Amino acid sequence: MRHNLPLRCLVCVLGAALPLPAANRYFIEDQTVPGGGTGIGIYLMADLDQTIYGFSFGVNYDEAVLTVTEVTVEGTVILPTAFTDGDGGFFDGIIDPARGLVGYACVPDFGLPFDDAIPAGTGKALAKLVVDVK
Repeated sequence: MRHNLPLRCLVCVLGAALPLPAANRYFIEDQTVPGGGTGIGIYLMADLDQTIYGFSFGVNYDEAVLTVTEVTVEGTVILPTAFTDGDGGFFDGIIDPARGLVGYACVPDFGLPFDDAIPAGTGKALAKLVVDVK
């Protein structure tokens, strides 16, 4: 009885050497904020290994400690003109302070040539959550 063990091992080694699929990482950096502080900006960050054409996110927070008052693109990689240049982009969502929930979505560009797409890179700010600390 003949076995093709060397061929099977070669296939496994080659399979492990293939490039991995894209893996974008979204995070909020650790931050210390003073008790009683108001209007504090907390940024949703991203490490992107490829250009993205939109994103959505949801955040659950302790409503006994924080209140999210606003979500904006101010100070982020999203240009304010993305929503006024006539190609139909949007940034919209909800804040539910009673349950400590935020949900937003962003598509900065619906029209060719998609010049408001978000290019690959690390440490990119995508959204700013403005919070009050209780």
